[in-house]
Amino acid sequence: MNIQKELDYLLKNYWVNKEIDRDMFYQIKSKIKEITEFSFNKLGNKIVVNSSIIKMEKIPNKINGSYSLKELDSLIDYILFMFVLMYLEDKVRNDQFILSNLVSYITDNSGIIEQKNKPNWDLYSHRKSLIKVLKYATTNGLIKVVDDNNLKFTETMESEVLYENLGTSYHFIKRFKEGILDYMNYEDFLNDDIDDITKQQNLRKHYIYKELLYSPVVYFKDEEISKIDYLRNYRSYIENDFSDKFNANLLIFKNMATLSYETSNNPIDFPNSKAITDILMFINYSLTHTHEPNKDDDIILLISEFKLFLADLKEKNDILFSKEYRQMSTEKLYLELIEVYKNYNLVELEDNVIKFRPAITLLTGKYDYEEEENNFSQIELLLED
Repeated sequence: MNIQKELDYLLKNYWVNKEIDRDMFYQIKSKIKEITEFSFNKLGNKIVVNSSIIKMEKIPNKINGSYSLKELDSLIDYILFMFVLMYLEDKVRNDQFILSNLVSYITDNSGIIEQKNKPNWDLYSHRKSLIKVLKYATTNGLIKVVDDNNLKFTETMESEVLYENLGTSYHFIKRFKEGILDYMNYEDFLNDDIDDITKQQNLRKHYIYKELLYSPVVYFKDEEISKIDYLRNYRSYIENDFSDKFNANLLIFKNMATLSYETSNNPIDFPNSKAITDILMFINYSLTHTHEPNKDDDIILLISEFKLFLADLKEKNDILFSKEYRQMSTEKLYLELIEVYKNYNLVELEDNVIKFRPAITLLTGKYDYEEEENNFSQIELLLED
């Protein structure tokens, strides 16, 4: 049975909510046995199924910014979202509530967090953040708007909106096997259910499949020889899985591996249409055409050297960048770029040195000067055997 479309949806979305996408909900549910088999046996990811939602609990091998909720981009966003989930947990399905009651709840319970992170409704940015969070909750089927008087909470505290709880918030947060109060770091959360005997026996397999799906490229360090051996020994099985489920080809190099997708169904959504991705790929193109790699095929630069390189590239090509990035300082652009590079395993930072990994040669692009201003030329992934 072909489950490519359904797996792709579950990997790219937090869940499928019957209230939001009824057709996809039942389409996935009709193939849930095959989906669960692949998700649990190959990835170690559980599938949560009930009458309202279907969710793949996507537990990564390691944490970075690429696993964040894309619509929430600040600490206050996440703080307010957790308050919303706490508020909804005390309500039953179809309970209605008004915005001012939620605001009062957050204010009354904000004593549980540090003073510096407490919501302050006198700040426009905090009121705007709450509206963003409620929009996210609405879009993902946690709540729905029943009545909106069109007054904006960002402009006045007197604004009022009537919402209805859809009863799905309980399933949004992963349920842990044990209490989490004794957890000291994020590894404790990642390893919450790794003591399961079946998972212990399949750790290498789960690691390989997750890395291939969640990262543009997988690198294997010297101490991870068992993992690259597993990949090579079971290459034909792994190739068949990814070819069948994702229409992707497995490419293995000296100490790295990657998937080449024959269609646009790339679960990690990278490269994507964001302007920062265009700039990153242009930088990769420029770096690989102006700098010689070392014996390990890495390009090594001092951070100061890369900032000068970036400033020069920006000055000579800023007309090709969007207005936001034309006006952005080199330092701010550097910080944003490095975050993306790190999230997708394309660089390593060591003290004052940046190591650009060989995978940047697979993710290059250049602006088409013949096209209208700010248009990016067709991007090709330059794959070399």
